[in-house]
Amino acid sequence: LNQNGGRIFIGVNDSGIVTGIRLTSKDRDIFKNEIVNLTQTFSPACRTNKIKVAFIPIMNDEKSMEGIENLYVVK
Repeated sequence: LNQNGGRIFIGVNDSGIVTGIRLTSKDRDIFKNEIVNLTQTFSPACRTNKIKVAFIPIMNDEKSMEGIENLYVVK
């Protein structure tokens, strides 16, 4: 659980290559709620105000702001 701080990324493989995960708007809402709900079961308790979930859209390239539809890295 990154006891000493840090970040968890979902949609990046062990080699650091961004693969992303496909999520609709509804999927993102469910995903975020599930993360918060899951952390409430931890012992000792995890302070939910410390949990920040961000959905970072995967872009086609660095110069383009056009994202690949519904493909995200979750931070």
